[in-house]
Amino acid sequence: MLKSVAAAAALLLAAAPAVAAPASSVSLPGTRLFPESITATRNGDLYIGSYGNGGVYRAKAGASAAALWLDPAKTGIKTALGVFADESQGVLFVCSISSQEVARDPASQFLYAFDLKTGAPKAKIAMPDPAKAVCNDMDIGKDGALYVTDTGTSSIYRLGKGGSKLETWITDARLAGIDGIATAGDGGFYVNSVTVSKLFHIAMGADGKAGGITELKPSLPLAGPDGMRKTAGDRFLLAENSATSGRVSEVTVNGDQASVRVIKQDPGVTAMTLIGNRVWIDNAKFAYRTGQAKGAEDPGPFVIYSAPLR
Repeated sequence: MLKSVAAAAALLLAAAPAVAAPASSVSLPGTRLFPESITATRNGDLYIGSYGNGGVYRAKAGASAAALWLDPAKTGIKTALGVFADESQGVLFVCSISSQEVARDPASQFLYAFDLKTGAPKAKIAMPDPAKAVCNDMDIGKDGALYVTDTGTSSIYRLGKGGSKLETWITDARLAGIDGIATAGDGGFYVNSVTVSKLFHIAMGADGKAGGITELKPSLPLAGPDGMRKTAGDRFLLAENSATSGRVSEVTVNGDQASVRVIKQDPGVTAMTLIGNRVWIDNAKFAYRTGQAKGAEDPGPFVIYSAPLR
């Protein structure tokens, strides 16, 4: 019996498709890209949004280098913030804003959708308040809808599956500086404020409407919390975009307590994503963009690298 089981297992392994050995890092082409956000598909493809030029870069699973996938000269995106792959719809969502180095352009404030396989444009969705909007980051709720943070209006918007218009899910002064978002195990959301370095849980009622807001108490002081990605249940990944003490951590929530377990110290990180048991980390090097980096103006090459989750 044991021999037959072993033989069957060997046949299954032999028939399984070859999987490319994962690279430990992925390089980006060009200069001053300042990659702000990354996302991944289950097969291991990485998508990286450029704050510097508005392009979106893709690294196929196992590749050690990314290539320009969505050309900003064709999409019209000048500055890309959040990127999010929704495999249930076969769509890559991209937040487009006007660069903070130039006067605000309400005509640049959009949520774009592109076909995940071909890169073909699928939708260009206006932000509800383009004069103030800063479309920032996204996650898929338990209802299958896309929830989008808007740093400029202290809001979260909801885009129904296959929808074409963003609807206000919540606007609240306590969410000033809202940036990252991750779906909670109870169907609500964890969010952060990049300006006041706080974490919150927002409940979702049985009717799908936003419920109460609870401020979470982190076990370590936070500095500039930025991108977030859910891992499982009441755990999520958190990047802290501090030029001096940045890091990527896994946060576990219990009630209003948030236990912070540091995965990687790296000043300047803005985002990360999870592929299997590895966290892919994005350092945007914004200090070079804002003039905070001393002694040099050239940020050098940009690299997305990985570290074990546990």
